Amino acid sequence: MVNVVERGQVGEKLPKGWKWSTVKDVCSQIDYGFTTSANFSIKEPKFLRITDIQNGCVNWESVPGCEISRDEEKANKLANEDIVFARTGGTTGKSFLIQNPPERAVFASYLIRLRLLNNVLAEYLYSFFQSDSYWQQVRASARGGAQPNVNATLLGDITFPLPPLSEQKRVVDILSDRLTAIDKALIATEAQLKAAKALPAAYFRQVFDSPEAQKWKRKKLGDVCDISTGTTPATNQSHYYEGATPFVRTSEIINNVITQTETNITQQAINDYSLKLYPSGTVLMAMYGQGKTRGQVAILEIPATTTQNAAAMVPCADLSSEYLWYWLRGQYEYLRKLGYQGDISHLSLKYVKQLEIPWVPIGNQKKIVLSLDDRMTAVNKLQRSLQYQLTTINQLPAATLRQAFNGEL
Repeated sequence: MVNVVERGQVGEKLPKGWKWSTVKDVCSQIDYGFTTSANFSIKEPKFLRITDIQNGCVNWESVPGCEISRDEEKANKLANEDIVFARTGGTTGKSFLIQNPPERAVFASYLIRLRLLNNVLAEYLYSFFQSDSYWQQVRASARGGAQPNVNATLLGDITFPLPPLSEQKRVVDILSDRLTAIDKALIATEAQLKAAKALPAAYFRQVFDSPEAQKWKRKKLGDVCDISTGTTPATNQSHYYEGATPFVRTSEIINNVITQTETNITQQAINDYSLKLYPSGTVLMAMYGQGKTRGQVAILEIPATTTQNAAAMVPCADLSSEYLWYWLRGQYEYLRKLGYQGDISHLSLKYVKQLEIPWVPIGNQKKIVLSLDDRMTAVNKLQRSLQYQLTTINQLPAATLRQAFNGEL
């Protein structure tokens, strides 16, 4: 008989005909799996492990086999609509609904299997296991330190709202339709955001790689900029970092305008390390990093010092800082290919000084900058709008599941 709980996890009553139940009251079995070694030379029985469940899916073709006796195989056999759970590790509490498993399939000891009674639909209970209410209970009851774990007892004590079978079917159908629609919206918005993020590079190509631009003169950066690097004061000397002079680290160079810095240094640090204070309008380039950092640029809106891992370019009077900044942003992929390929890929001042910038009179540079400013403003607005949409869409599954299990669908 189903155990009736007066109140749910959030203290709210359920709709008429719904009851609070525990997982153990709707299961005929809650079992741990079988302990043995996976054997990829054996095709069956398939031996399902935590690592075989990726993003809610299992590729049964890649699941290894194992050696097991007939009695053990019978006891650990996976059936259609069983639900298995990860007991420990980074995936603790995650579940997987078994659907159309191979004829011979068993599960490993780091999984827990639920086999349900007839009073609950597997799809309904599995949907609950994706909800915030479920995860709040798991976090509250999971045991362990570095690697928290759940056991069959803790899992069996999880409470959930149980409507009649007909209502479970209705909820499952609505959830399926809505979550499918959310997935489609998510995919479409992600594609739109990806396209929006590609727009700046496309605009830079239109300007700097156009047939007209191919006719422009070229000048080496070393001839039109004062180019140097900074120095990092000893990081174990805290008194160097208690000042008011901005110090730019490469992590802050992200194709942006720098108006403030995370770190400030003292005049003593400047004196001890002969640091140069670069003026507003200086363009900085990150020289190191195998991730996205290397090759990204920033423009100073404030005087600042910088690290030895950044190239600082102070343009001559005939070169607009913003024009240089936009052009270098368009050179990102090319810059990524330059440099040494060792433990840490990096650029050097030698490479930077040899770069050839398309050259037009300063008046034309300023016109190009104004045009790109307008485009970048529009692109940034579009990206923020799409990012907001994406954030909102990502919140919809949890909100939809809350509605479902509060009886509000």
